[in-house]
Amino acid sequence: MPFDSWTTEPGWRVAGSRGLDLWKVQAPGIVRRPEGGWRLFYTAVGPERPFPHCQGLLLSAVSDDGVNFVVEPGIRIAPDPERPEIALRVLAPTLVSVRQGIWRMYFEARGTADRPTVIASALS
Repeated sequence: MPFDSWTTEPGWRVAGSRGLDLWKVQAPGIVRRPEGGWRLFYTAVGPERPFPHCQGLLLSAVSDDGVNFVVEPGIRIAPDPERPEIALRVLAPTLVSVRQGIWRMYFEARGTADRPTVIASALS
């Protein structure tokens, strides 16, 4: 199928289902798992947060077929109030394998409104 023609599929792949992501799921990034299947990382916002001013964090879900996903427990990356550049939110993950068994995730991050938005990274 060419990349300039898309047909949307019925249903959803991940929906807000718990305190961490009940209000919003957005900005997915997906990779093929070395053991097979897929892992989808996504931005989440919900009433359950690691600290009161948190505006978004990164969660994940797995799938064998790339269509039916099961949300994984826990937080993959959360903002860090001790680091001004990522103090309030992390979102929009993009991933790349950098070498056997090591992944790098790039993501948008933000501190307070007086600081610029940045692109940060993390290693698995």
